[in-house]
Amino acid sequence: MDMNIIDLLILGTPEIILTVLVILLLFKRDTLKNSKGKIIMNFMMSCCIILPQIYITRNYFNNLLPHSVITIIFYIIVLKAVWKIETWQSILLGIWCVFFIVFTEMVSSYPIIFDLFTLETFNENRLFLTIPTRLLQILICIAIFKGNFTLSNHVFFKKSWNVLTISNKVTIIFLSIIPLICTLFYIFYLDKLFNLSSLNLKLYFLTLLFIIAALILQNRTRNYESFKEIFKNDIEIIKKLTYSNRNDKEKLELYKKIIDEELHKLENEEKKTI
Repeated sequence: MDMNIIDLLILGTPEIILTVLVILLLFKRDTLKNSKGKIIMNFMMSCCIILPQIYITRNYFNNLLPHSVITIIFYIIVLKAVWKIETWQSILLGIWCVFFIVFTEMVSSYPIIFDLFTLETFNENRLFLTIPTRLLQILICIAIFKGNFTLSNHVFFKKSWNVLTISNKVTIIFLSIIPLICTLFYIFYLDKLFNLSSLNLKLYFLTLLFIIAALILQNRTRNYESFKEIFKNDIEIIKKLTYSNRNDKEKLELYKKIIDEELHKLENEEKKTI
């Protein structure tokens, strides 16, 4: 896994910028409200911290696992020290940074690695192999920005760790562990590919399905916390849902209408604060 300085700058810099940008757009969009000069400086500092780490770990470790774990640690440091994000949020988002990298790589690039290249020529064609990954990451970034999709104002990111409920904390731990497991699962899969020097489609699709299922599960968990926020203190909504003489079909339609209205209110509140 040797990497020279030129490869590091060409391949590592856009990866770091796009990864940090996507994670901030998704989870901490308020950090991007600073002056353009401050934001550019933060991105430069992020690259200056993470690039040397990538260079050292890629050239020192033959196995991808320690490289990935150390990369997570350095993203956590960058989010905490450079972007001034709270510690527990930095840990969560640091894991999501590396998960974002490995997921986009897996979807876009690695199905063709062993179809077009041998293990010996892999390092020589790094730049070519990263093009579809970067394009996918750019498209994701544009989609998040244009679609105004953000979790910045979710209950987790409005409160400090000390005031979060036990349920919130358990959910946050869950949302950290699942992408971490997915990342490690992918790393083991990739090491397996290098050892086999051939692409095992069954193993590839099994890994991909596992990651997609984990993402769906995490989204459902996040939605559960949103519904808890809706019903926590609003007794009128509970009454509307509980006391009704309508038949089952009408009740379901009524429930759906009320829930849609409340979710729409939450979305409007979030957009006002972005």
